[in-house]
Amino acid sequence: MQHKFGTGPEKPWVRPELFYTHANYSDSIRSDSLLQGGTADLRTGDTLTVGVMAGKRVNDRLDINASIHYHDRDGKSGPVIVPGISADVFDQQGWTLGLNGNYLLTSRWLLSAGYKYYNGDMDSSCTPGNVGKVFEKATVNAITLDNVFGGCVYRLDGRANMLSLDLGYAIGQHSSLNLGVIRLTSQ
Repeated sequence: MQHKFGTGPEKPWVRPELFYTHANYSDSIRSDSLLQGGTADLRTGDTLTVGVMAGKRVNDRLDINASIHYHDRDGKSGPVIVPGISADVFDQQGWTLGLNGNYLLTSRWLLSAGYKYYNGDMDSSCTPGNVGKVFEKATVNAITLDNVFGGCVYRLDGRANMLSLDLGYAIGQHSSLNLGVIRLTSQ
């Protein structure tokens, strides 16, 4: 659903967004399950994302849009390996703010640039050898054994910045070739 504030190509628009996804993972490759007595498919679960996007065509060649989204992921729980710390690593929430622009260089070439900021839960893996370093340097909100990569997987609060740059070439009315680069940094 999208609402445009008037008629004409340069009128602003707004679009509420709602996404639901279900991911079903299986780690049947490893029969020597580290998660004895636990759930082997920790990453399986549901994600609900709600947000809003708004944009405007500035002129014949430039359009811009901005967005804000909140996501809530519900994963499975693994075995508790550190008393007092949750094993629900893949129960995650976070916010994403975005700003994007598209500039038509010629009738066939399109240059796109974007920036996104994320603030919320993140997960990462650790080996048995570096789990002590993880607890020294980060506040771990959840931790459990990881049957996919071995060792453990943990959840922490984090922030990330993503810059993107894309170049598209129209090879027909309904298709294009695209080349892009993304730089991601996290804190």
